[in-house]
Amino acid sequence: MAYTKEVRISHLCLSVCLMLAMCPRPDMVPSDAEDDDPAPLVGPTRKEKREEQRAAMLAAGGTVCSKSKCARVVTFDDTHKTCELCRARDKRNNKSDKGRARAKRNNKSDKGRARAKRHNKSDKGKAAQQRYKQGKPKTKMAQKRAERAVMLAAGGKVCSHSNCPRVVAFGDAHKLCENCRDCAKRHNQKLSRKLGASLRQILTGKHDFTEPMTLKTYGIDRTEAEWQAHFASQFEPWMDWPNHGKHKKGAPPKSKWNVGHKIAQSRYDHSDPDEVRKCWSLANLFPQCAKENVEQNNRYLPSFETLLAMRAEWPKAWNGVLPDWAVALPDPDASDDSDASEDSDDSDDDSDESDESDCADCAD
Repeated sequence: MAYTKEVRISHLCLSVCLMLAMCPRPDMVPSDAEDDDPAPLVGPTRKEKREEQRAAMLAAGGTVCSKSKCARVVTFDDTHKTCELCRARDKRNNKSDKGRARAKRNNKSDKGRARAKRHNKSDKGKAAQQRYKQGKPKTKMAQKRAERAVMLAAGGKVCSHSNCPRVVAFGDAHKLCENCRDCAKRHNQKLSRKLGASLRQILTGKHDFTEPMTLKTYGIDRTEAEWQAHFASQFEPWMDWPNHGKHKKGAPPKSKWNVGHKIAQSRYDHSDPDEVRKCWSLANLFPQCAKENVEQNNRYLPSFETLLAMRAEWPKAWNGVLPDWAVALPDPDASDDSDASEDSDDSDDDSDESDESDCADCAD
């Protein structure tokens, strides 16, 4: 479009209009009189109102809150020394009388004891702190690991018994540690395997009575019919002679049974013939689920009444008194640190498995 004279005039008019619109009106310009007058007051501020209310409450007999840095006033008819807001805050923080009583109760409860244990306020925690101050590991297990590492670094060797973490000191000609040697001496694993194999052959009808009989050597003179009648009289509904045998890994429960000991073999000293006769007497033997026999190890115990009736078969180490662990009758399914082997009759002389003792002294 050509920039004509009419366009220039229209642009000029538009500019003038804009300039006029931007100029202030006369009524908007403040006069000299208005400049001299102060700004009008709207009213007292919130802070001034609080100060007036506080002064009125003090004049009416109120008292200042006893909490430091708190400027609030307690009314004259209020028996508390602190204001309402401070009391609510103390209650939330357990600093009031009820809060302190509640905290005292909680410190005596299970949660309180667990909290104290976490904060090393229990006896074990104090002992751990004492060991830590002496430069020793906090826990006994850590201390044993440190001692084991020192012995290994000094030329020691690990005990050859399976699942035994102890170390044989350098210069000791034995392959087993002292604890495992004592356990093997008491338990006499080879004799236990021979007795179990002999009894298994009797139950399966494969024993040759013309050869020397191990059980008979120790005065356990029973016929094959007597042994079989003893176990058959205690059979559970699912038990029979064909399913007698060794438990296999992954097999379901109540699929196999073998000979179990009411009082475990490890409780008896097999170096004593009298102890051997007690351990392998009819009163101490019964048919047991093979899976349970493996899982329970030497933790199985009969009922309290059965134990009392078996007084003649008690180990000599008990001295005619049931030990505390026997009276407590622990749950056979409970976890135990013992890595003992099963108390069964399925230990063959020609077995390829490693020899393991069911004595708890050989475990950790």
